[in-house]
Amino acid sequence: MGIPRTIPREHDHESVELLVSSRAPRQARRWVSERGSDLPPGTLDLLLLLVSELVTNSVRHSGAA
Repeated sequence: MGIPRTIPREHDHESVELLVSSRAPRQARRWVSERGSDLPPGTLDLLLLLVSELVTNSVRHSGAA
């Protein structure tokens, strides 16, 4: 069981740079939400949770915030 790949390989990717701050998880979620509006709601919710956890842990364990 898994989430099927929905981004064809030939497409360019986007990226975002976030400052190490307590606002970074919120900014990351907003960035993903703006780009993932065409995803099924359950998939977008799961993706937002994953992004939030990854960015929160990155900030928490960076030693900078």
